[in-house]
Amino acid sequence: KIENLQVKKCRAEDMDFQELCDLGPLGDYDFSTLLLDPPRAGLSDQAREMSSRFDRVIYISCNPQTLVRDLSRMESLRIQGACLFDQFPWTEHAEVALNLVKT
Repeated sequence: KIENLQVKKCRAEDMDFQELCDLGPLGDYDFSTLLLDPPRAGLSDQAREMSSRFDRVIYISCNPQTLVRDLSRMESLRIQGACLFDQFPWTEHAEVALNLVKT
């Protein structure tokens, strides 16, 4: 039985990141990595700001345009590694996974 888990279901663009930070006593945990898998619209300003608090960010993107936009605004992170996944052969769609680290 897991007792220290809270789940919130919502659209990524509707996520209240301040509410996430206020969920409870997170001070005992060492969160150094953030996993981001935003919708095609990319990250909100609030999500980009929150990502700067982490030492490492794994960013998965299905939209090269919003990926470039988001990366240009995430100045405290640099790309350490990248991988392209062709999950939909014979289409123009691909997934990109980036390993970002704090500069």
